[in-house]
Amino acid sequence: MGLTADGHKERLLVALADAIRDKGLRDVQISDVVARAGASRRTFYRCFADKDAAVIALAERVFGQSVEYVASAIDPARPPADQCDSAIDAFFEYVAADPRLIYAIRTELPIIGVAGLRAQRDSVLEFATLLIDRLNLSESADPRIRRLRPDDPLPVMLISGLDGALTQAIERGTPIRELAPSAKALFRAALALG
Repeated sequence: MGLTADGHKERLLVALADAIRDKGLRDVQISDVVARAGASRRTFYRCFADKDAAVIALAERVFGQSVEYVASAIDPARPPADQCDSAIDAFFEYVAADPRLIYAIRTELPIIGVAGLRAQRDSVLEFATLLIDRLNLSESADPRIRRLRPDDPLPVMLISGLDGALTQAIERGTPIRELAPSAKALFRAALALG
């Protein structure tokens, strides 16, 4: 029966992630990916137009999984400050589980060009939307809490700043979870969560 196209694609994405962890995105070649996946170049090109398309697919998967992971950690029955803390803890847990891959995707994705930048921007917007929607900040009954609208730039600024601090921590070898207290304080202050 053999693998389906989805099965091949999955195997190739796993191999691409492994290769990126070892070599960094810039230095990975299609030959590295197919060798690790036990696949042919023809199979690779049946699944992806080129290396860039495979990298974008992997980045979108990693970004999507991170948003799902964070969203699942938020208990909407809790006060907004607790929801925010849970979201930050979950985000750092997700990154700490695979910092080399996350770092490579975050820092090297722009070398792909517009498509890489778009994937990166979309992930920030997805987290900003999560911040607005899942934390219920726009519907809070507490008048002290800053109301967020979909076009409010604050969530994008907060997520982008968090992303920058995370990248810096990985570069310096700082344990990722050490960022949590500062991140929580920043988000609580910016969102007036107390």
